[in-house]
Amino acid sequence: MTALQEAGEVRATLQQKRDNVALQLVALDEARKEIAFEAHTGNAEAEKRLAKMNRDRLALLGDIENLETGVAESERRIGDAERNEEMAAGSQRAERALSIAAELIDHASKIDELPLPRNLKLWIS
Repeated sequence: MTALQEAGEVRATLQQKRDNVALQLVALDEARKEIAFEAHTGNAEAEKRLAKMNRDRLALLGDIENLETGVAESERRIGDAERNEEMAAGSQRAERALSIAAELIDHASKIDELPLPRNLKLWIS
């Protein structure tokens, strides 16, 4: 697996985790709405449940924030991996061009060493 493929898979995994946590947050917010009235009108049990839900909500928000940071880092790594692959491909093309140039120089020097045909000598003089 290349670094680019690995970075892409990590990004996809982090995005999926973030999306799952976001869904948990939506569900939690719906549950909080259902007991908010009870909690704020004197129901001690509902107040305790709401307090726990609020703590859980903060933890989920922290998870989302951390996962967003991870996604951003994976995107940076994807960019690095893409640049590295482009540089490697460019390097291979440059090496091939140098090899072709060396072959051309070799062929040209062999051509230069060949004797000139008689009729061509007249044109050069």
